[in-house]
Amino acid sequence: MRVMFRFEKGPQVRFISHLDLLRAMQRALLRAGLPIVWSQGFHPHPEFSFAMALPVGAESTGEYMEVGITGCGAREAAVRLGASLGPGLRILDSGELLEGAPSLMAAVTASDWTLQAPEGLRADTLEALMRHREIPVEKTGKDGSRIVDIRPGILSLSLADTPAGQFVQARLSAGSRDNVSPYLLYKAMRPGEDTAALRVCRRELYFVKNRELRPLIELACKEGW
Repeated sequence: MRVMFRFEKGPQVRFISHLDLLRAMQRALLRAGLPIVWSQGFHPHPEFSFAMALPVGAESTGEYMEVGITGCGAREAAVRLGASLGPGLRILDSGELLEGAPSLMAAVTASDWTLQAPEGLRADTLEALMRHREIPVEKTGKDGSRIVDIRPGILSLSLADTPAGQFVQARLSAGSRDNVSPYLLYKAMRPGEDTAALRVCRRELYFVKNRELRPLIELACKEGW
């Protein structure tokens, strides 16, 4: 059985890497004593994976992980795993992946983000940005820097005023095609500004069903969580 967990990565652990998160989850799965499916070979390891890596420094209330489990229901597994997690990690939901469901990594097509708004940003500035046919931004990677057009990957933008300040809410393409990070979006709004201290939170991941974006948790059959 493939069990899906939706979990939170809070501000206490926002600076741990994806590899560190993998290790933390593996240790928690072992502490929980869950009947996990293990890989075959000389170096067996628990069979689990995340839907999409989260950038270092980002928080999330919509992370997803799938784990091979035998002899234990999704709800019981969530309770046991949740009790084994350290500070900053919290199980929010769970369910058994439906028969024939793709891997979470293959299913992801979009993501919702909240990021702190640049000082003085106005709603009409975001509206004007959405009217652009192209939005070129410099992207730096292992092979150096290059200019990429992020406009196809910006699905929606809005400005929210809250007691904690002003935030941009963005729906961006995710996965293997037209993937856009919130840091590149910020560069488009404020070229030249440093994003090292930018606070961002990934709120949800989506897949496509009947030509509509649906939250990833809908790939699972839930047991009355």
